[in-house]
Parts: sequence; structure tokens; C-alpha cells
Amino acid sequence: MVFYPLVQIVLPAKLIGFGLTLLIQGYLCIYLAFAMCTNNVQRGVAGVMGAVLVTANYVKLWGSPIWSGPTLALITGTVLYFALEHYSEKKK
Repeated sequence: MVFYPLVQIVLPAKLIGFGLTLLIQGYLCIYLAFAMCTNNVQRGVAGVMGAVLVTANYVKLWGSPIWSGPTLALITGTVLYFALEHYSEKKK
């Protein structure tokens, strides 16, 4: 009962703290992912995968857990990799 008023004062700031934590974590993940890429095509595929991951988590597609954000991001990344980078290397 001693800490209850303190908790009630800090509780509204909890969502702001979570948002800032996710923002910083997302920035660092993008920074590391782009550092591992060797060319602009790989950076583009990584960026599109990140965008699909974020947007698919906010949109319910067909009400099925199979079509969740990570699944759609991996499918999109795989298709883009084979369409843009894999086939272009074979042509060279």
C-alpha cells in the first residue's frame, strides 16, 4: 500500500517507455542488418522485409496465424531475393 500511489503516478508513462524501447531496438536492428549487407539490392530486400513485417503485424489477414507478420516477411524476402539477386547473379 505504500508504493501504490507511486505506481499509479508512473503507470501512464509505461506505454511511452515501451514505445521508446521498441523504437531504439528497431533502429539498432536495422543498423545491424544493413551493416551485414554487401550491396544495395540486399539493403533493399532487407528494408522491404522490415516494412512488410511491421505492416503485416497491424493488419489481420484472413484471420489465420499462418499469414502473420514474420511469415509474410520471410515469403516476401525469399521471393525478392530469388527475383532480384539470385537470377541477376546467374545472368552475369
